[in-house]
Amino acid sequence: MINHIDSNFEVFKEYNDNPEFKAFLAGQMFKILINDIGKFKSL
Repeated sequence: MINHIDSNFEVFKEYNDNPEFKAFLAGQMFKILINDIGKFKSL
């Protein structure tokens, strides 16, 4: 459990401290969201 918390904290820290990583991650999440919305619309 501690390892899981540590690894997630590292991602959060990188997201919080690195604007390039934050933009990249936000872009990837947006692509996933758009893809999922497209799948939902086709149902």
